[in-house]
Amino acid sequence: MNVLASIIAGTRRLTGLLALWLERIAMRERLGAMPERLLADVGLDPVAVAREVRRPFWRPLGERLAPGAPPVRAASAPGTPLAMPASLRPVARLAGATFPTLS
Repeated sequence: MNVLASIIAGTRRLTGLLALWLERIAMRERLGAMPERLLADVGLDPVAVAREVRRPFWRPLGERLAPGAPPVRAASAPGTPLAMPASLRPVARLAGATFPTLS
């Protein structure tokens, strides 16, 4: 039974990684398709956005997309979902994303 549990856990990790990569690809495509005027409206630096769009999908968000915004940090523990950086939340909201509230 231990082998089966190990296979299931590995499959879940792999599917989670693939889902994360697909999410990054889609987000960077949407971000790259946004007009400069809209980027300015939500406070994002077009040069930093262009750099972010060119990053490979397996690399996490790492640019400061808004002037003065803190850098994006990875989650502390493996398997912990990455939080959406505050600088990208306006873009994600335009795409229809919602965010959980902390209680």
